[in-house]
Amino acid sequence: MNNLKAQYDGVKINPIITVIGNYHIKEVDGCIATVFREERPRAWDERQSPEQEQADTVMIGLWLTGGLDRVVFETRLGRPFEFFYGEQLERLKGDGLMGESASAVWLTERGLLLSNYVLAELV
Repeated sequence: MNNLKAQYDGVKINPIITVIGNYHIKEVDGCIATVFREERPRAWDERQSPEQEQADTVMIGLWLTGGLDRVVFETRLGRPFEFFYGEQLERLKGDGLMGESASAVWLTERGLLLSNYVLAELV
């Protein structure tokens, strides 16, 4: 990071402004300062409701090759997957759309083909 800082010390920001167009010098300077502090620059912070976080965790987790990790789910949401989706899981397993193990739940090959249906049942 020090090499990057040395590379940009004293550089005028104006050429970047003409390329980007709608950024202000203050915003670009703030972004660069954030990077030099070895932090991630952000345009804004988004806070999800618990319901949104739960839906996102399920949707993203089920798309993973290894499925939705039960420990990750419970750590993020404070309760096991079955607390929220036990009835749906049993029905979707019976339909051949989901599978489970002690460590994960996942979409079967058939479930992947019908993933919009599965996700609509869960969220």
